[in-house]
Amino acid sequence: MVVRKLATTETKYDAIMDGVGVWASYFRANPHRFVQDHWVIKLKRFQEIVLCEMFDSQHSFFLGCRGISKTWLTALFASAKCTLYPGTQCVVVSATRKQAGELVGKIEKWFMPNYPMFALEIEEIKRNQADTIVKFRNGSTITVATAGESSRGLRSNLLIIDEARLLKKEIIDGILKKTMTAARHAGFMDLEEYEDYPMEPNQEVYLTSGWYQNHWCFTLFRDYAAAMISGKQFFATALPYQLSIKERLLDRRQVEADMASSDFNEVLWIMEMCAEFWSGADGALYSYDEISPARRLKYAFYPPSLSGLISDKRIRIPQKMHNETRILSADIALMQSTGKTSNNDATSVFINQMLMNENGGRSVKNIVYTQNFEGLRTEEQALAIRRLAAEYDVDWLVIDARGLGLPIVDLLMADMYDPEAGVTYCALGCYNNEEINKRCKVRNAPKKIWAMLANNDINSQCALTLREEFRQNNIRLLNHEEDFEEDFGQLAGFSRLSLEDKLRMKAAYINTSLAVNELINLETEVKGNYVRVREKSGYRKDRFSSLSYNIWLSNILEKEYATSKSKQDFQDIVFQFRQPQIKRKR
Repeated sequence: MVVRKLATTETKYDAIMDGVGVWASYFRANPHRFVQDHWVIKLKRFQEIVLCEMFDSQHSFFLGCRGISKTWLTALFASAKCTLYPGTQCVVVSATRKQAGELVGKIEKWFMPNYPMFALEIEEIKRNQADTIVKFRNGSTITVATAGESSRGLRSNLLIIDEARLLKKEIIDGILKKTMTAARHAGFMDLEEYEDYPMEPNQEVYLTSGWYQNHWCFTLFRDYAAAMISGKQFFATALPYQLSIKERLLDRRQVEADMASSDFNEVLWIMEMCAEFWSGADGALYSYDEISPARRLKYAFYPPSLSGLISDKRIRIPQKMHNETRILSADIALMQSTGKTSNNDATSVFINQMLMNENGGRSVKNIVYTQNFEGLRTEEQALAIRRLAAEYDVDWLVIDARGLGLPIVDLLMADMYDPEAGVTYCALGCYNNEEINKRCKVRNAPKKIWAMLANNDINSQCALTLREEFRQNNIRLLNHEEDFEEDFGQLAGFSRLSLEDKLRMKAAYINTSLAVNELINLETEVKGNYVRVREKSGYRKDRFSSLSYNIWLSNILEKEYATSKSKQDFQDIVFQFRQPQIKRKR
């Protein structure tokens, strides 16, 4: 061991500070060594590379699969940055405070209890409803914020945008980036000899899993990758599930089981596990850009079996308004799973709260609930549909009456006892097809069934009508399931529900996402005057069929309403301007 002898004019403090300067310079250039040698936190090889690239780059984009430890590694990066650069102001933002707070959770519940040298750097962690802040002993901070107007007053040298795909580009550009107004100011820069020293650049980091290619995240990722290749201070990486398996972060057997399950969704798998942006089917009739804005219904209208779990009127089925028509649609199909045909029936149901515009404009179609019944016998499916029709007080039932659908229509046209509710539902007649209505054995049954006997013309009309309604923003769908926990967490009693009950309530939002995936994945071809859509091998389109039937019928009702309204308006005008009485002289 070599001991350096102090110069006569050099104090012990000066020697220590010289050493600090040397080690700080070394660790800033080699942050992976700082984490492993000083904090004694073991890193995998890919984590070392990502950590070093984040330190060296002014702009970073980390696209990773589920289970690749994005949040864990970014929490480590932010903590190392705050430790090695005193006075760093780091801001972590996401669509929800809970999501953004997960990074602080890694610091508090993982790093601090397990790594004493790491814990020595933290002075305090403040958590309450208003603030979540990690304070370091050297003056650095990590602040959690929700992406929105409340972030305007924040200041940052390091901006971390978690689950970036859930945020709007306008909020990032107009609010979040404005938090980086000033660079970190090191004390030595106040000295005269450092007047011309360059300012330290601020940094921004985007974290997300894959999504659709028409999302702004894909364009940004592609731009970052191009800038990185050209040698600029940019870093972009995409890490798929195969790396997680190799590094033993994911169990290969669990991955194989997920891929072999009957409800395996290839699109979601490609986006979330392969760390790729999905482009959709070539020549697709529907695009994500046109459908995504429709997802703005915060709360579903739940049947009593679910709404009874929470005492909140926002999730109950409301009384029908005077300008409201409710439509239930059901498509009966054979369930398929990853190319293998199953013998279980899958019925896709959508509930449409159609609100007529009394001023002559287009109606609004709120798809307030959706459900899939799988593995049920014909009688069970018919009863499930009839029960929903009664609970939602629907005006119309649009039923696919070809093939497997006709027996269900027959069952709906007879009185039906529900042992679960203890009531008998009256028979319903068929409105649009007299031949089918003759099969109803109950005289004067209310004609509420619209039997869909689709042909090339009707299928084409349904597909094009659905697309046009999305383009004109006349359809509203349930919100993204990523927002479910945040939205429902505000409802009294939700936090006390079991995991199973929470999943039952979330299923409507998941089914909506699956319907969107079906739409953008459909292949389209034009034959003569008709548009034909078909699912790719191994995919389904029962949700598309049910939704398109529903919207198609709502358009027919809308036109009839507009016609009757115009007739009534004409009669009102005639009534106001009666023929004048003329008095004749005798």
